[in-house]
Amino acid sequence: MSIVVNHDERRRIILRNALALFAEEGYPGVTFQKIADRSGIARTGIYKYYTTKREIFDHAIRYLTDDLLLELTLVSEAGDRPVAARLETVLMTVLGTLFRLRSVLTIILEYLLRQKQDGDDVSRKVRRHTVGMRLLLRQLVREGVQRGEFQSVRPGDAADMLFALLEAAIMEATVSGMMDREQFERLVALSIQRLRAPAPPH
Repeated sequence: MSIVVNHDERRRIILRNALALFAEEGYPGVTFQKIADRSGIARTGIYKYYTTKREIFDHAIRYLTDDLLLELTLVSEAGDRPVAARLETVLMTVLGTLFRLRSVLTIILEYLLRQKQDGDDVSRKVRRHTVGMRLLLRQLVREGVQRGEFQSVRPGDAADMLFALLEAAIMEATVSGMMDREQFERLVALSIQRLRAPAPPH
């Protein structure tokens, strides 16, 4: 009797373990054999799904960002909560993820710099991984404006401002290695407070 292999699940196992290895050992230190050993799969089995380490890394980052975006989308669609509360939860969740995965962020930065030196279009790759988050922020701000929770601002501009906070947190985590999570949480709360529409006069 033949064994039925769930290929999607096997890919997830490979990517999850590869991501952990990249965080532990850095991009140069990871090999196909190490990924295979961690995943409990023969090295030849890895090649059935991915042909290069770069391909594994790209897909591992996409796996990470897609999972996070799915979680954030569920938060953003909870229409029974005020938009400001949903927006704050989204941003705080991202900050928590950045704080937890600082080592992975450093590896990503090093990887992108290496690719840029090789002449690759790094900006396109970054846009591909962040477009979903930018769109989600824009949609939440637009909903807040429509509901009267937020001031009449351009949703794209407000979303860019909030995303810039997240980018600053990434730079703190990867370049200085001294990300002050509480400070960024205060900045997020302040930014959302500035978006709020003034209370009607009594």
